[in-house]
Amino acid sequence: MWQKLPRWAKQILIGSALALTTIGARQAVLHFFPGPQQEAPLAAPVAAQGDIEKSPFTKASLATGREVTDSYRFTDQDGAPFDTAAWYDLPIVVGFIFTSCQEVCPAMNVALKRIVADMAPAKLGVDFRILMVGFDTERDTPAALRTFGAKFTDDFTHWRFVSGDPAEVARFADRLGIVYEASPQGTAAGWKHFLGMTIVANGKVYKQVFGPAPLPEEILGPVMAAQGKPYTPPVRAAETGKHAPSKP
Repeated sequence: MWQKLPRWAKQILIGSALALTTIGARQAVLHFFPGPQQEAPLAAPVAAQGDIEKSPFTKASLATGREVTDSYRFTDQDGAPFDTAAWYDLPIVVGFIFTSCQEVCPAMNVALKRIVADMAPAKLGVDFRILMVGFDTERDTPAALRTFGAKFTDDFTHWRFVSGDPAEVARFADRLGIVYEASPQGTAAGWKHFLGMTIVANGKVYKQVFGPAPLPEEILGPVMAAQGKPYTPPVRAAETGKHAPSKP
């Protein structure tokens, strides 16, 4: 029969047989000696929702507009009881501190001291009050709070320093969206905490001010706006093109 096939038919059959043999041999080699497997492409890392919500910036931002009407009870720098509800009639600039802090917490209060010294047209006690809350509750005793606060004010009537029960401090901080935790080495080495201040006004978290050294307009602007009062930011020399006179 093979002899009777035309030449072109014989070529087709021979070519097909060779092709099948080659494919079979290749499959056999791959079966017994598999090549390196290609790894599936790695998916882009996705931040866990819990990690996002724990970010101090994010948590503080998400708290903006949250209702703040409950009483939070503390003890002030004189050992007297203090209830936040007694101050809700005016905007409150709230900061969270620890009295053994050497850098950020003093910087926050130095900035506030400068604002209070030149805050026209706003007035402390008339347009707003300042509340510093110590979260290192074991060390932030009334005596420690007074020593710390006396570096920045000699009148604690409208600029109060308070602390108290750890659960109450944590409850207030959580309401305002504030994060703080002891450093890995323990509280003796300090704390990690939100860098900024919270303005509570009109029964809610009115404004989060980020950074430990705010400008006057970052504090007084929202404070006055919350009461429907005008506020004109101070004009600085750099904004008017003025320069300090050069020395001869």
